[in-house]
Amino acid sequence: MRDQAAQHTFVDVGCMQVDLHYHWGSFASIDDAFNPEMNADYAARLLLALHNGEAGGSWDVAVGLYHSHSSLLVAEYRDRVAMLGSDILHGTLGGVPLYVRAIRLATLRLPLADGKTTLISVNRQPARRSRHPFTKRQIEKILGPYLSNAARGAAC
Repeated sequence: MRDQAAQHTFVDVGCMQVDLHYHWGSFASIDDAFNPEMNADYAARLLLALHNGEAGGSWDVAVGLYHSHSSLLVAEYRDRVAMLGSDILHGTLGGVPLYVRAIRLATLRLPLADGKTTLISVNRQPARRSRHPFTKRQIEKILGPYLSNAARGAAC
């Protein structure tokens, strides 16, 4: 890690890709920065602070600011996350996300606050989902110009 830090100014670490250049003092050690729980906890607190502060209560803006403070990069990242989220919600994500693999096993293991876990039977969920009133094509037609145009995307 030290070898990488000597060669690169910006080093993203852990599951939430926290940039040590900007957030070095947030972890007591490099081991803490790579610890999944500590990394995710810090990232969640950072995102919440951005939401409540600079983003003015907007989760979309907070997600963009989590990535960068350059308006073009904010818009591009926010749009990319929104599209992935939409694909996940509509089951159109390429590849198989982790939650889908878990669902195929018929049970999900949900961690609880006291360190215990509980099993959720997927088979007990409703077999049929309500459809979104718009098709994917209609959503792309409505939002496409905003999501593909960086200037308009930054204004959203």
